[in-house]
Amino acid sequence: RGADLLRTRNLGGSLDGGLPMPNARNLQFESTGRSTAHDISATVSGTLGAATLYGSYGFTRARQDTDDLYSVPADSANLAAEWGRASVPVHRASFGGSISLPDDYAIHPFVTWASPLPFNITSGNDTNLDSVFSDRPSFAAAGQPGAVATPFGIFNPNPQPGEPLIPRNFGLGPTNFTVDATATKTFMASPNSTRRTTIMLGVSNLLNRTNYAGFNGVLTSPYFGTANRALNKRRITVTVRYDF
Repeated sequence: RGADLLRTRNLGGSLDGGLPMPNARNLQFESTGRSTAHDISATVSGTLGAATLYGSYGFTRARQDTDDLYSVPADSANLAAEWGRASVPVHRASFGGSISLPDDYAIHPFVTWASPLPFNITSGNDTNLDSVFSDRPSFAAAGQPGAVATPFGIFNPNPQPGEPLIPRNFGLGPTNFTVDATATKTFMASPNSTRRTTIMLGVSNLLNRTNYAGFNGVLTSPYFGTANRALNKRRITVTVRYDF
């Protein structure tokens, strides 16, 4: 459980922490956020002939009402509506090992996978007139005037007062999957010597798969649903190590 988590809140023209005045901006940092998380993890390891293998799996169910210091509620007068899923993957898995080959060669694979990360969807409008554009849309029916159809659902960017908004962090990005591998070759100075030279060829993101981080959640933006950035592409490194 987390308590006293940081967030940004707009108090508008209110001096007592009550309802903000229309079109008034009075942003302040405060520690009023909270969170809960349930986490299960499992690991396994063992040997299979010349291979040493290991793997892990994690499941997390986390909910919170702020992501970080700069999280602004859709409605600063209704903090309860911010309670939703946290920006963490629900499922995580990894697999790796070390495989010894003849003539002092070895291969070390490592595979990671994570389920989609949630991201917040906002309307891009200041519907509640608090001068902060963090408002979220409501659900809409197909064909409803002004509705916006997306891969995540059909939304109304201009909900009426009292109309339920979509939950925070309602959007979901794609999964992340990466394969890394390192191949090594060791040269001994002599059979009884402690001196040796190891050449390592490492490849990160072996498949050169594009993994994304951060998504544009502004419903009225032409870039809605697209990633803010891509993670590392394939990278090859060569290392030489001398032990004595």
